[in-house]
Amino acid sequence: MARMLDQPLESWRVAVSTIIRILVNVLEHPFQEKYRRVRLQNPTFVAKVSAVTGSLDLLLAAGFGYVSEDEETFLALPSPAPEVPLQTRVLYHRLKQILNDTEDSRLKMVSAKS
Repeated sequence: MARMLDQPLESWRVAVSTIIRILVNVLEHPFQEKYRRVRLQNPTFVAKVSAVTGSLDLLLAAGFGYVSEDEETFLALPSPAPEVPLQTRVLYHRLKQILNDTEDSRLKMVSAKS
């Protein structure tokens, strides 16, 4: 996370928002494999997430791991289980809090300039 904060604020916010969306999908659809994996070569994922230093580390911290299949690499959670891993849920809630805190700070800075 600390390495991500060295990135421009907007790039960081886009990466974290995208990671939150990935985690929301896992939490809402824990048994659907398409939500439990991310293709690392996906151009949108590369532009929004991979390009931000440290962002892949967040997904690894959430319980995702590297998987190779048909000459492609994915980040994936272990096969569907009755529960989403605790670290996935914890990281989701923490990232949402941080994203909200940065939005609150940004709004305060804008209103202070006015």
